[in-house]
Amino acid sequence: MFQQYIRGVDLLGLHIEFSRESSDLANLRRNFLSNLRQFLSRIQPEKKGIVLILDDLNGVSTMAEFPLFLKSLVDEMATSNRGPLPLLVILVGVQERMGDMARAQPSFPRIFQV
Repeated sequence: MFQQYIRGVDLLGLHIEFSRESSDLANLRRNFLSNLRQFLSRIQPEKKGIVLILDDLNGVSTMAEFPLFLKSLVDEMATSNRGPLPLLVILVGVQERMGDMARAQPSFPRIFQV
């Protein structure tokens, strides 16, 4: 699903490196919800939803783009005419990272239950 955006994969460390090309990353961000819906359609009916776990938020928590991306994703799902998307997003990190993201995007904490 995301193969055009992936630059490298280390299977032993489960590390995925995405492209650094700004146009690739912009397309990934812009089409993320559509890609999630396509992925869900491929795995249904065996699977009922998607669990997305984002770990180690230290590097992205102070970037204004990251909390804005997540907030926009939630807003887009809420206003979509394609119906609900069974998606659970879990952010893994220390409480200070949530504060960093809230400072970067003040409405961000409203979309998560800590």
